[in-house]
Amino acid sequence: MKKADKELEIILSDKLHGSSELLNLICQHFLKYQDSTAYLQKALIRIRKNLSHFPVITNFTKYVDHIINGKMQESLSDSLRDFSKKRDEVYQAIFKKASKYLSKYETVLTISHSRTLIKILELWKKSNPNLKVIVCESRPEQEGILMAKEISKLKIETNIITEAMSGNIISEIDLIVLGADQILKNGSIINKTGSRMLAILAKYHRIPVVILASSDKIVNEKISKNKIRAKYDIAPLRVRRIKSRNEIFEEIENKLITKIFTD
Repeated sequence: MKKADKELEIILSDKLHGSSELLNLICQHFLKYQDSTAYLQKALIRIRKNLSHFPVITNFTKYVDHIINGKMQESLSDSLRDFSKKRDEVYQAIFKKASKYLSKYETVLTISHSRTLIKILELWKKSNPNLKVIVCESRPEQEGILMAKEISKLKIETNIITEAMSGNIISEIDLIVLGADQILKNGSIINKTGSRMLAILAKYHRIPVVILASSDKIVNEKISKNKIRAKYDIAPLRVRRIKSRNEIFEEIENKLITKIFTD
């Protein structure tokens, strides 16, 4: 299963996509190799080791593990397809709850790449043809550029900016929308680094900050900042012998968040 191992390694090392998109990629990978139970069991171990900080992926591994070990009387193929279908229903449920609130806004600012946001923006566009989205490019991986390209395919007016430009264009913004990789019990969230900067900027300019994320991203324990730094990948970069830090995720405190909508 060398080919399968290589394909899984690409998913595990993916720093462009958010947890919902990674979940989608894993689900499709498992569908492709559903006939090899031995491989899937090994894959589950690798996924838990590398992506346990994403609640949606942890829940998925438990779900698949129960099916493989006969704890659920369902075929793996049908279960995985049903799982993908239910994810689409989740996006619709989030938008249904948030639509009345979101309808007041036309120009929004976001950051990074989020499958959840893309799906909701697609629904939002149908109810508001004038919707405009500005995306921070999200250095150093620049996954915001990928996000902007996918949003533009939905025929939504889309601009891409550097994070450093946020303060300069904030007067054009009606709303900041963010996804979340974790929603903490205290109402704070974990998201891509740069999100907190946008939330602080919004607080200063009295612009609402809305979180759109599925309920399976909620975790029960309050995570300290030190634990967050230890848990998430911190990749050092070296530029001309100068060591720099690249913290991929950060906590956005609940006092910086206006509303959180889940399914």
